[in-house]
Amino acid sequence: MADFLLVHDAGQGSWCWGRVWGHLTAPVQSPPRLYSRTSLGRVTALDLPGHGLQVREATLAPSFDDFVSAVTGEVRSQSLHDLIMVGHGFSAPILLQAAAKLDEAPRRIVLFAGIIPDEGESALHMLPRLSRLGFQTMAGLSSIARKEIRLPKAVITNVYCNGMDPFDVIQIVGRFDSLPLQLLRTRVYLKDLGLSCPVTYVPLWRDRLVSSELQRQMAEQMGGVEIAAEMDSCHQVMIERPRLVADILLRYV
Repeated sequence: MADFLLVHDAGQGSWCWGRVWGHLTAPVQSPPRLYSRTSLGRVTALDLPGHGLQVREATLAPSFDDFVSAVTGEVRSQSLHDLIMVGHGFSAPILLQAAAKLDEAPRRIVLFAGIIPDEGESALHMLPRLSRLGFQTMAGLSSIARKEIRLPKAVITNVYCNGMDPFDVIQIVGRFDSLPLQLLRTRVYLKDLGLSCPVTYVPLWRDRLVSSELQRQMAEQMGGVEIAAEMDSCHQVMIERPRLVADILLRYV
């Protein structure tokens, strides 16, 4: 049976996968047949270091390697097998790196609007100019104030959640965590990973953080990636379109 590991974007948490988790685990029949068998195994949503329910370190910001180790550690501690790894936004290079370190290659990696840096570049480098300047400004303010920086409410509402139901936005806007700036600035090297599993990339055409055109460019530069049809969604696809996200993932079970 295929297990799923759902990994959130920077500054978010496992909470954002709640509705997708529900659609993946809900029985097809209601009431379900007790004797029915399914090819779906466990569905696990991970909190990366410094996010969600993870305890924060007071003096040490997690590194890129810490995030990769958190993913591989979760796979091993939970004994996940025949694994489908699912990532969103800035978590894409973390999953790609982690997949290459696992003893058992994943069945597949599925990325929703994954931000995949050019070889030797950082994730911030891949953002459009205005988005990049915005993050760099927040990073500068963080250094001056010597405190963590969270996404402003206006950015969450207008960039991450554009077009979403206001009721949904209100419920999540306060749940965003501080930004892992060290992660976003880290130069990433993915060229020689030697991945032995297929990768699917799902572009989001209403995404205001990175355009669908840029998303396709990042996917194509990896080579051999299956690029799915564009979804009509903002960046927070798992909140706005949870059923469609689950349907896409279930294709690979």
